[in-house]
Amino acid sequence: MRDRRQRRDVVAEFDNSTPYSTHAAPSWSSDGEPVLAVAVKAVLRFDARGTLTLDSAPAEIEPTDRFSGHPQRSGIAAAAECVPHKQGAEVIVNATAQTGGHDLRVMEAGFTLQSPHQGIVRGAHLAISGPRRYERGLFGLSVTEPGRIEPLPVVPEHAYGGTHPDNPGDAYAANPVGCGYWRRRKDADGQPLPQIQWYKQWVTALNQRPKPAIIAALAPHWEPRRKERGTHNEAAAQGTGCPIGEDASAAYYNSAPPHQRFPQPFRGGEIVTLTNLVEGQPLNHPFTFTLPTLLPEAMLFLGQTRSHLELVHDTVVIDAERREIHLLFHAMAPWRLTERRKAFIVLDDPSLAGPDNQPLLANP
Repeated sequence: MRDRRQRRDVVAEFDNSTPYSTHAAPSWSSDGEPVLAVAVKAVLRFDARGTLTLDSAPAEIEPTDRFSGHPQRSGIAAAAECVPHKQGAEVIVNATAQTGGHDLRVMEAGFTLQSPHQGIVRGAHLAISGPRRYERGLFGLSVTEPGRIEPLPVVPEHAYGGTHPDNPGDAYAANPVGCGYWRRRKDADGQPLPQIQWYKQWVTALNQRPKPAIIAALAPHWEPRRKERGTHNEAAAQGTGCPIGEDASAAYYNSAPPHQRFPQPFRGGEIVTLTNLVEGQPLNHPFTFTLPTLLPEAMLFLGQTRSHLELVHDTVVIDAERREIHLLFHAMAPWRLTERRKAFIVLDDPSLAGPDNQPLLANP
């Protein structure tokens, strides 16, 4: 596939012989150096048996964070994908809890991603309930019994957290768009409780402050991302300077919750298991597939200079509702702020040697 269609404002042109999406943009490394950020995205689709196929026309790379609603009142629908690097690797999950058609008031759901070469498993074991709320009775404030569970998006809005409607400054820093966070009993009366929580960690009292059960991307102004991003230099951001403060961490560009991060990049062969997150699957039946090994290679040409770009597989995004897996690779190269030349990037992948350009290690 030769894709040379570019907007006039782009800084790089791709000679892309793969079925991957690509994007490049000026950026900053987490230690404040100007760089060219290069992102490559492969999209895999899975069927009811867990067989993976490579999408020949994947969606474009997300240049910035895309929220599901107002940035101050909603979670992230898609995290920025054109970043120069991440610390280690991470997995982000967008899914809907599925009851399999059963009449349930409480259930379990979750996922794991096992990295054999790292010897590490990351994931989430969630408890899902039907709607509950605080209710005032003869003996004070209590919690109602849960209602029937309908297919429920596993998004921060249904996890613990929230912001006081009369005081925007009173927000739960780890999830200001959630529910259940109230300081005063009179404010909590009639308000909903979270339907998504960590397994066996039900919120039953007003004074509880649990860790929000989030498996999707975190917004940059939520904790712990806000602390990892350090001090933002607004004056520099308005000009040509670096907006990243000296106190930023190496995880500046990571967007997954910390419990879904890995110390090293992915290599392929990671085993994914989804439970009650895939429509049409039997209740409580683990749904498993193995990620293929993709080996995208990129060469950067700038004027008379040629350099190899080290593409690092640092992100897996699981979209269980769309039955898609997004594998993201990132690289960066030094970039002058005054650079006027357009970069030229040649992209190939020797691992695509199977029929119909499918990866060699796709599930049988």
